[in-house]
Amino acid sequence: MNYFSLKRRIQFYETDAMGVVHHSNHLRFFEESRGAWFRARGMDRVTWQKGYGFPVVEAQVNYKKPARFDDEVEVRVQVRVEGVRIHFQYALY
Repeated sequence: MNYFSLKRRIQFYETDAMGVVHHSNHLRFFEESRGAWFRARGMDRVTWQKGYGFPVVEAQVNYKKPARFDDEVEVRVQVRVEGVRIHFQYALY
C-alpha cells in the first residue's frame, strides 16, 4: 500500500489538561501532512497563488486511541485522484 508519511512530536499546547491531544488538533495534523504531500510534489505557496484551489469539502474522524504530550506520531496519507477531485485518507500512528 503506497502512502506519504510525516512524523512529528506532540507539543504541550496541543493537549488538554490530561495531556491528551485535543480532538480538534487531529485536523491540524492532517492539514500539515497534506501541505507536506503537496510540497513533496513540487507544489509550494507560489503554485497555490497562481489560482489553484484545494478546498476541504468534507472531513470525518474516527478516534481509536489518544495521542499524548511528547509522543512521536506518524501521519500517513493515502491519495486517490478522481477527475478534478483529490481524496485524502489519513491515519495517525
